[in-house]
Amino acid sequence: MRLKIVCGLLAAFLLVGCYTKKVVVRLPEAENLHFTESGRLFVSAGVGFFELVKNDGEFALEKLNDIDCGFAGITQISNFVYTLCYGIENPDANKYLYRMDLNDSDRKLEIIQDISEYDLPNGLTSDGVNTLYIANTAYFGSGAIVKINLSEDLMSVVGVDSRWAAQNHNVYHPNGIKWLNEHLWFTDLGEIKTIDVSNDADSVMAQSFASRFTVFDDLVPHCGGILATDFVGGQLVFIDSNGKIKYKSGIGSFQGASSLLVGREPLFNNHQIVATERGLLLEKNSNIGNKVSTATFDFDLNVCR
Repeated sequence: MRLKIVCGLLAAFLLVGCYTKKVVVRLPEAENLHFTESGRLFVSAGVGFFELVKNDGEFALEKLNDIDCGFAGITQISNFVYTLCYGIENPDANKYLYRMDLNDSDRKLEIIQDISEYDLPNGLTSDGVNTLYIANTAYFGSGAIVKINLSEDLMSVVGVDSRWAAQNHNVYHPNGIKWLNEHLWFTDLGEIKTIDVSNDADSVMAQSFASRFTVFDDLVPHCGGILATDFVGGQLVFIDSNGKIKYKSGIGSFQGASSLLVGREPLFNNHQIVATERGLLLEKNSNIGNKVSTATFDFDLNVCR
């Protein structure tokens, strides 16, 4: 694994001065990340769904799916991890919502809903209680946020609103999506938007938080602002509470930047950002992207500045 030291000035808007970049594992079409509270890390990709493990100081990916499917968004409610998959190279292939019990030593993925009706189910988040939200990216601005209600025991789907938030709610190309404090945050091409869901669902309306001439992929609320991946620019960016980009890594520093999280023990620490680099779409074999990487800083990323 190659180490790369990246340095710059805050005045030039580099992410945070100097950081060390390292490739953790190679993974074709690396996509999304999810940390559990205990620090287990699940990773989705166009070639499967994995848990990243560390043995004797070496990282490895353990594949958990037994069907050929491209996996995308990941979220969690209680002891259940949810994820979704779709046929990347065949848009007409079946698509599914899966659940995995973290207490199951076999880590078996179980289908709980066929979601084949959606064009491109991509991002996935939850309210932490019994509701899932899918970002159906779709095409030509016809995307929507899908709301899925789960049973009280979280074992089955009891209600689906396929266009809970769509064009008439200022939602067009939703991609990455996260829940925080009764707000949904999501990327929509070059915009980051938010929906206040504390009111009646009939009145939801997406508000623009930040805009840039690019394509944002995933995001995570952090320190009053948003950490996001700029897929086109190949950058990690931090957008402050005023919607302004405060820091960003260099252009192309993370090739096809897809997803990012602040690290957690025991695999990583909070001086690190863990990121997926997808690279070129539908390209699995080159050294352009296709990996999980870290950026390590000399300070605690959870101490907000």
